[in-house]
Amino acid sequence: MKLLLDHQRKELLANGQANLRLRDNGLAEYDFNLVVKLFCPWGAATWLLTELYPEDPDIAFGLCCLGMGCPELGNVSLSELESVKVGTGRDRTTSAKIRKALDTVVSPKAKLTKAIRKPKAMWVEPQFVAEVEYRDITSEGLLRASSFKGLSKR
Repeated sequence: MKLLLDHQRKELLANGQANLRLRDNGLAEYDFNLVVKLFCPWGAATWLLTELYPEDPDIAFGLCCLGMGCPELGNVSLSELESVKVGTGRDRTTSAKIRKALDTVVSPKAKLTKAIRKPKAMWVEPQFVAEVEYRDITSEGLLRASSFKGLSKR
């Protein structure tokens, strides 16, 4: 996945080159304004980037916050961030198999203790157990970074 647009990469690199010249001349580096904000949609990590190192344009500099309440100025490898693969844990074939199994246990109404408004929802009898991995639970009780692992009969 490409994280930076061409104009962002160019600006980050120009900022890195400007600070390299300042360092080479024994001068204090300049604190550039934010060029790009990257974030992790399945977690709380955020990177506010201001420059790329001309010596290694894969390394960006900026404010890095991994979502643990202690952001720090530092470096991040863009190729590492680009290599992260995230998915639902299922493909079209698996989704079709799940749907076929659930179609056999359709219920006319929801059997929830707390009513929710989902007019297009298909309700099913609790005949299956879904195995799901997740990274965290939000304060609203929602799963964060969930990934489907399997479906089994009760």
